[in-house]
Amino acid sequence: MLLYIVRRMALAVSVVFATMVLAFFLFFAGPGDPALNLCGDAKCNTQRVEEIRKSFHLDEPVSKQFADYALGVVAGREITSGGFTKPCPAPCLGYSFKTDQPVTGLLVARIPVTLSILCGAFVIYLLIGIPTGVYAANRRGTAVDRAIVGTTQTIGSIPYFVPACALRIIGSRTMTLPSRIVSIACHQVMPCCIKPEASVYVVMTTLIPIHSAAM
Repeated sequence: MLLYIVRRMALAVSVVFATMVLAFFLFFAGPGDPALNLCGDAKCNTQRVEEIRKSFHLDEPVSKQFADYALGVVAGREITSGGFTKPCPAPCLGYSFKTDQPVTGLLVARIPVTLSILCGAFVIYLLIGIPTGVYAANRRGTAVDRAIVGTTQTIGSIPYFVPACALRIIGSRTMTLPSRIVSIACHQVMPCCIKPEASVYVVMTTLIPIHSAAM
């Protein structure tokens, strides 16, 4: 059991590290110049762009920037930009180029919304996902089984913001729904509903071998 826990912890750490490396280097692999975007002025000259690049240490080698970033995540660091030194305690994810606020604080501020969506999805999972999965597993191979599988896979392939935006457009044009209801549907109900449909397929495929063994 101890070895299993150690393996799972090592796997979790490796996944986090791989995600951190990928996200960091994709930032530099993508199109555009962060310094040019920060300048924000169509008449911004080359000298000003170079000053911004130096101020945010974008002129340093990418490997050194990543080393500073990784160290800041673990131990924190001080970030110097525009001649000012700003503290960034661990886990330091840097400062936003857009708002000049700590990224960690921006993420923490959004945790309540994330938890509310997770709780809503969990409730739908219990009330709809599991019963539907059991129902489909007990009728595998039938038209009902195929309909449920096809429906869940179709719904799962649609990004949640598509029906949410569609509902917002319809509500704003027809004015049949109050704006508060449309807002809740777009930002709360839709994100909660898009994930539990996967539980139908998971529960169904899990129960099929059990159902077959019991026959």
